Amino acid sequence: MGSEDGGAWFVRVIHNKVAVGVFACPESQLATLIDEAVEPAACEYKKLPIGGFIFRDEPVLHEASGEPHFPDAYLTESWDIMYADDGLWRRLNTPPFANDE
Repeated sequence: MGSEDGGAWFVRVIHNKVAVGVFACPESQLATLIDEAVEPAACEYKKLPIGGFIFRDEPVLHEASGEPHFPDAYLTESWDIMYADDGLWRRLNTPPFANDE
């Protein structure tokens, strides 16, 4: 891969467009992180614009818990539009985005 500049990347499976996850790392380390979940060669990725996940449930502020709580979430509008767009998705074995900009 290429650039050592960090970034946030949205990763999905190529053939069925199922989301794998969001990763924050240099592009050169993306395949290593994806490999914790699925075969990197089966995936495509896209650099994320400004946006985020919003958790549907209100945060619990008064209970102490050592366990992470990940309720249902949805994407902000900008990420939802980006995810649905088939342009600029890159397979892991292609040149990095740094060469495109």
